Amino acid sequence: MPTPVDVRRSQDPDKRLLDIKGCRSGCEESAVTAPSTFGHFTHFVDEHLHIVRAGVLIAGLTGVLLIGRSVRLMKTFYTVSDIPEEFISKQMRLRGKVKGHGRDHLHVEHLPIVKKTTLGRGLKGEKKGKKSSLPIYLAGVDLSVADMAHVVNMAPVGSLLWFRMLSVNKEQGLECIVSQRKNFLRSLILNEQLVRQGLATVRPPDPSQELSPAAVRLMQQLFKAELYAEEKAKGIWARLSLVERLRERATATRDSARDRVQRGVRTITKPWTVSASVVKSVGARIRGLWRSKGQSR
Repeated sequence: MPTPVDVRRSQDPDKRLLDIKGCRSGCEESAVTAPSTFGHFTHFVDEHLHIVRAGVLIAGLTGVLLIGRSVRLMKTFYTVSDIPEEFISKQMRLRGKVKGHGRDHLHVEHLPIVKKTTLGRGLKGEKKGKKSSLPIYLAGVDLSVADMAHVVNMAPVGSLLWFRMLSVNKEQGLECIVSQRKNFLRSLILNEQLVRQGLATVRPPDPSQELSPAAVRLMQQLFKAELYAEEKAKGIWARLSLVERLRERATATRDSARDRVQRGVRTITKPWTVSASVVKSVGARIRGLWRSKGQSR
């Protein structure tokens, strides 16, 4: 039985030559047709290059404006109520400038990522002259009045910082992770630095409140920082020297002895004091009666 190879070999040589020429001509026609279509397209682009550039620019600007509107790049938040709930639920980071310090929090002015004046839109839609600040609490950090002096040194008025919103507390303030840019590659978390230097203690979270993953990581960092400060005897965890401990103990003993002596003296002299007060009141009463009798005469 003949194979396909034998059949091809048995064909007429002239006929095989024509078939080969036909295949070559078809391939050349397809090769010429493809470049000609691409050439028409490139020729059209070259002739209408300004239209193509304008279209690409308009599409890019439209995308940027849509993205900016969705994340409110140009929106300024003056109060906590101005911040959308989705911003807090997504724990977004905002930028701000320190305007002042409260008893246990910061007053921060929100700075939008893109200013409207930069885009030449002016202050349309914003309340001119309206200035307010957001109450920013350091999440997981227990601050006292004395500790705020260290916060003022680390975040003075006018300094820029980033705050990541975790939740809204009972005082209608923002519990945040506050960070400052130290250099181009590194930023410091103010919450952790205060605890690590022994300038503040960790505030345990509310058991009834469910913590987010970011809050859990923050609490782990804070407990680790507090353990480090306690081991290194930093700040409030600093250990007194022997002389200072003896002096403190002597002062406490002297004050305790003075209090005991004063209580003893008051106990001994109390009856005499009561008797003297009774005699004094009786004498005043007799004098009053004597004067009234003299006036009646």
